[in-house]
Amino acid sequence: MPVCVVTSIGPDGVSRSLERSAALAAGVMREGAICVTAPDQPKAVLSELIVAAGREDCELVVPDPDDITFLEAEKFTSKVDYGGYTVPLAFLGRHAAGSAAIAVETALALCKKGLDIPDEAILEGLAAVENRSSIRVLSQRPLIVLDACHTPQQAMALLRVLNMAKVRHLSAIIGLTEEEGAEAFFTALETGLTPEEQKKDKGSMPGMRENPFDKVFLVTPKGAGDALTERLLEKARYHFDAELCESLEEAIGLAKAGSRRGLLICGSEAIALEAAAQLENR
Repeated sequence: MPVCVVTSIGPDGVSRSLERSAALAAGVMREGAICVTAPDQPKAVLSELIVAAGREDCELVVPDPDDITFLEAEKFTSKVDYGGYTVPLAFLGRHAAGSAAIAVETALALCKKGLDIPDEAILEGLAAVENRSSIRVLSQRPLIVLDACHTPQQAMALLRVLNMAKVRHLSAIIGLTEEEGAEAFFTALETGLTPEEQKKDKGSMPGMRENPFDKVFLVTPKGAGDALTERLLEKARYHFDAELCESLEEAIGLAKAGSRRGLLICGSEAIALEAAAQLENR
């Protein structure tokens, strides 16, 4: 294995520490290999990876965040330049741009190990990536966004994208499949902070910070139980003006009728794909 990759690591909303997650991920490193990791890794993660790389005699490559330039971000499109590689991406946001940087550095690492990968092939590969449900824009007017995000880290990434594009007055439809980590998810979607960070933030109380959402509708994804969604509703009301809907179809109707800007559907891949099927058939 001449080249390996450790993607972005963040809080899982449960109990595993960043250091433990990084140590497990570092298990892919081998002597003489090149390991490419994500830009903007938390310090605790990067420290663990550096130690592991030294122990395994594995070269660690970390893309420089300063080499990532966002083009036309306010138009809610994703054209990114990384070190001279400029491509339109199917995915939006800093996390997606970081993944593109990982892909470029991985291709360059493979070249260093003897493979012949021309720049044109790298650009064509990035441009050909398809997006099924990760910050996927179905429509600009009205704005309709699908995102399978369900962890706090993913929710923070989504909020950064919406804030970068200066989006406000959305209705959000959320379909989570698990209660574990839900409070951290709602906190991150409202504030862009982990629950621990919000406790240290004396500037605002939960539910009081400006965010892109005027109204939130909770629905039950296929395979999940209604009782779970009812419990999640109480957590969501701590952060948003939230109500429960009996079906995704009902939620979409209410969200469209009450939104000034558009709607976001998130919380799981199941709800994002179900929404895509319904919206594309309308």
